Amino acid sequence: MSRLTLVGVIYWLAMVLGGCRSNGAKGGEVREAAPYSTCSGAEAPAERNGTSGTVQFNLTKRTLTLKPGAAGIRLALFSGSGLVAPEPEVLAYLRDTHADVFVVLGGLGRSNAQATQTARALRSLQRLVLFVRGGADRFELETGPMLLDASALRSIRIGQDSLVPWPGSDHGRYALDASHCGFGDADLEAALEALGKRDPGERRWLVSWQAPEPGSALASFVARAGISGAFSAWPPQPELEPGALRLVPRAWGPLTEGPEGQPLPPAALVLYVDRDGPRVER
Repeated sequence: MSRLTLVGVIYWLAMVLGGCRSNGAKGGEVREAAPYSTCSGAEAPAERNGTSGTVQFNLTKRTLTLKPGAAGIRLALFSGSGLVAPEPEVLAYLRDTHADVFVVLGGLGRSNAQATQTARALRSLQRLVLFVRGGADRFELETGPMLLDASALRSIRIGQDSLVPWPGSDHGRYALDASHCGFGDADLEAALEALGKRDPGERRWLVSWQAPEPGSALASFVARAGISGAFSAWPPQPELEPGALRLVPRAWGPLTEGPEGQPLPPAALVLYVDRDGPRVER
């Protein structure tokens, strides 16, 4: 399996520099062209530590650190449907990825009841489950020690690699009402300041529900933060260079249409991360 490289990234960064302006506010409910809430400015989750498979994890302030055992860390990234909870066969498929940590990019639930059902099903995986809220996610639920809302985190550190989680949609583009996630320029600026400059040798990767489309404020944030590439779930027909974006599939629910117009089967993107960086296993 080939390593993720920076092929095409220089060209991609050249396309996305410039961004756009808005009047987004940090934290709480925002009302502009459409109402939405800024999940990235939410209160940081409670500090915790534990073990997931062979991986030790520690959450301090807005940074989650994952420490592998003798080998690297295997991550399974996917989005949910937002409409129904995963069936037993989906959970069996996810277990077969042998992931140490699961990362859900949106689609946990459009209502509290739906999110609770999905969260209960994902808890049965008996691994650390991180979720980054999508543009239509709305829920309030108890997360617990192995289910963590990563929407307000600034970094998920794995050795020299940092995953930068980013929730919601640009100015609430996909928000159904003011309880759903969105973001504006002010939120991106605050996150950029919190991230600071990259450490020597650090590699950064965006993990988000919405892809950083060319010319967007999120794409400008990616370039300014020194992010090498993105793992995003929506839209399923991205306009970015192939070397700069990996599409994260939906693991259950209605099929989505891929870049070539073909239906995309339910799946998860499995990453293996070691000292050389992330490698796509399937």
